[in-house]
Amino acid sequence: LVPVRLEIEYESYRFRDTLVWNVNDPVVTVERFAQLTVEDFQLPAPMASLIAKQIQEQLTEHKAVDLPDAMNIVVDREEILQGKLEEDGDDLDIVIGSRHLTDQFEWDIMETTNSPELFADSYASELGLGGEFKSAIAHDIREQVNMYQRALVAIGHNFDGGTIFDDDLRQAILPPVSIAGRTADQAANCMPILNNLSEGEMESNEKEREKELKRKKRQGRAR
Repeated sequence: LVPVRLEIEYESYRFRDTLVWNVNDPVVTVERFAQLTVEDFQLPAPMASLIAKQIQEQLTEHKAVDLPDAMNIVVDREEILQGKLEEDGDDLDIVIGSRHLTDQFEWDIMETTNSPELFADSYASELGLGGEFKSAIAHDIREQVNMYQRALVAIGHNFDGGTIFDDDLRQAILPPVSIAGRTADQAANCMPILNNLSEGEMESNEKEREKELKRKKRQGRAR
């Protein structure tokens, strides 16, 4: 499953979406999906080719890096990599409509039974969030896990529980979790926060979001 982010501008239209693409799906092609998306959202017909192009570019980029198949890797459970998904602490930062969700938590990037989709389904249900949040949460997790896995591959890491020699990357990887509980101070920073944004806050958040997307793109190219 490959996390895909769409950012399409065409004439007066701006289309944004996130999704997870199953590269082994033999039924729905990229072109067919793009056409259905244009029809569903009543977008101009030429946008179908733009959507297909962005999806294909990201799938090609994903295939260009030989990411590890977690099911085929033997990892020392005492030294398993625990991925802290964002260095700044806000792992989830999602805005849908006027609702803004932020949260942070640890995620084991090499555990085969960890499913972002199942986690997102349970997480969203507990908070009373709809389907759009479920897909956005799953995408956000996969996108960030993918980023760390690609970074580890880029520095030649063997995914064997050994030392990570890149200083910046090593600082972003947490040690194994031995105690599930948190202190009061830690708990205050590791909990879902759901706010309703005003129109001014939504505009400000949109500007910050665009800056963050540009930063992530630069990081991706650098790694």
